[in-house]
Amino acid sequence: MIESLLYPFLKRYGYSKRNKTEPKLWFKAFLSLYFSHIPDDFFLVQIGANDGLRGDPLHDAIMQHNPKGILVEPIPSMFEALQETYKDRAVQLVQLAIAKTPMPLYIGTAPSGVSNAGFDERVIQKWMATKFPNGGKEAYLREHPITKQEVPTRTFMEFAHEYGISRMDLLQIDCEGYDYEILKQVDFEYFTPTLVNYESRHLSEQDAKAARELLEHKGYMVFTHGSDTSGLKLQ
Repeated sequence: MIESLLYPFLKRYGYSKRNKTEPKLWFKAFLSLYFSHIPDDFFLVQIGANDGLRGDPLHDAIMQHNPKGILVEPIPSMFEALQETYKDRAVQLVQLAIAKTPMPLYIGTAPSGVSNAGFDERVIQKWMATKFPNGGKEAYLREHPITKQEVPTRTFMEFAHEYGISRMDLLQIDCEGYDYEILKQVDFEYFTPTLVNYESRHLSEQDAKAARELLEHKGYMVFTHGSDTSGLKLQ
């Protein structure tokens, strides 16, 4: 079983408080090991795929192993870039947002042209602030303010049933502070992914704790690496 390979890896490289290895480096190696043992009917789901490049932990694996799966991205400009990134890959791309109720997205666009979006405007404001290390944010935002846009939304299980998802081996979530809200929409009795990875850095202390406890209650070994948190299903 893949778990018997991954658990010793985590104990050696990532799951020890004594380990000083750069989180992104060992998690990249962890994913490489994970994907080298996936079954033929493996299926992944990624919520908040952006352009498939920027800060995406799954990009290299998708390009190398070409797994089946569905990637979700609501921002029109980022969805177009995502289509270009994976134009010759087996993954299906869907333009919508996952939310418990219909709600607008807040979208910010940096001077580089890169956009980011989330349901919490404060998170997007913080993200925009990082794009101006030398100042000039106020003048730029007067010309290019954060916008609010209505986008198609589904709950996670509505989305899963609409697109015929009957198996999910890996769940990746990167939704700028809304990650726990999506995680708790997943029916873990219906789906049993071996690996769940979500961005935890924008979560409140309460939501970060609740997300960990949710996965632990479902039988996952939970570990944080950099700005993300993962759960490995232990059989």
